[in-house]
Amino acid sequence: MKVSVILPSYNEEARLPNALDKLIAYFSTTDLPYEIMVSADGCTDQTEKIASRYAAENQNITLVSFPERLGKGGGILNAAGVATGDILIMMDVDLSVPPEQIIPTIRKMEEEKADIIYGSRNLPESNILVESPLHRKLLGKAFNFLFRLLFGIDLHDTQCGFKAVRKEVLASLQRDLNIKGFAYDIDLAVEANRRGYKIVEMPVTWSHGAGSKVSALKQAIEMGHDLLTVWLEDKKREAQATDHRRYHDSIP
Repeated sequence: MKVSVILPSYNEEARLPNALDKLIAYFSTTDLPYEIMVSADGCTDQTEKIASRYAAENQNITLVSFPERLGKGGGILNAAGVATGDILIMMDVDLSVPPEQIIPTIRKMEEEKADIIYGSRNLPESNILVESPLHRKLLGKAFNFLFRLLFGIDLHDTQCGFKAVRKEVLASLQRDLNIKGFAYDIDLAVEANRRGYKIVEMPVTWSHGAGSKVSALKQAIEMGHDLLTVWLEDKKREAQATDHRRYHDSIP
């Protein structure tokens, strides 16, 4: 079994070297076949040059670049399309969830026969080393409340950056995913749930990472818009499925 670690990286010249060094050091202590994919899109700093330098020195590192900004979800999907691993691990470049979570997650996926693992900061067993600012915590709780209310899916934290998904599962879902920004996680959960894939939520060790370049208010507005978009798409598919059933029910 091979693992592909996907690092969505938009102008991450300051944090990328540390992330790559720590991931390389972690995998050197395991016998797990792996690749680390730096997914850079629309970067205007040295992110791509740094990733290219690491890739030249380590055959397990790959740069997947795109000239225009794709968004976090778009960057992940762009890398997933060329990943060679059986399991895809998505991580934030600040490594807010440490690499040591990778093998326990794969083990959990196999034990539970799960198709997708959602890392969670909000389970009783979650280990929060550095809390996020209060306003981000409140926005996150409000967002999760709306998510659970609208979709009835029992996930307590959709927005933790650490996730694992079987490659063939993501490939089967990719065509129907509409959100390419920060809220792609909810689109993934809703579509996977609709298709009957097994989603398991897993507690993680997590630390708030300084250096975010995104305004919390701007991100909240964007994610609220995306939440509504996913809800409308979900209702449209429900309506289409209902009409389809009614048509067949009318046939003697």
